[in-house]
Amino acid sequence: MRLLNRYLRVVPLALTLCLMSVQQVYAHLMVAQHGTLNLIGKDVFMVLSLPISAFEGIDEDNDGKVTMVEFNNHRGVIVDSIRQKITLGHAGKNASLEGIILSPVLPHNSASQGISQLAVMGRFTLDDPAGALRFQMGLHGRQTAEQTLEITATRKYDSRKAIFELTPSASAAVIFREDG
Repeated sequence: MRLLNRYLRVVPLALTLCLMSVQQVYAHLMVAQHGTLNLIGKDVFMVLSLPISAFEGIDEDNDGKVTMVEFNNHRGVIVDSIRQKITLGHAGKNASLEGIILSPVLPHNSASQGISQLAVMGRFTLDDPAGALRFQMGLHGRQTAEQTLEITATRKYDSRKAIFELTPSASAAVIFREDG
């Protein structure tokens, strides 16, 4: 059991370190408009694929495409926006999102179209993993297909799973309530 627990802590770290070295991604780490929340111990590991159009003011030349140069110029603004608009509430307070990793995704057919999606990874740490969580996300793209985000949440210690969708009009979900 100790070996398994150690393995479960090392694998996310190793994956994170590998992904940190990726400058641009031509294949999706996550299907567009999908995400995962994995609660392991007191940590909630998050991976989301968000549309780049959800981030205001980063298309400097207003040509409808975000290049790697524009992305890199506005990386700090993007991280600030993520911290403000993606929250995980538990026991009446919000956990902070740490270790944010951004991986821009270029379309498979042509890099000249600019970045289409942004894979966002990070970790929330809870004081106590039991009880309901409230996940809120306020980053939606401009196109109709970019308005819905489907998230699968899993909680390891009791093998619970929840699948939910977030939209601009329903931007939060309460998961892992004790009543199911």
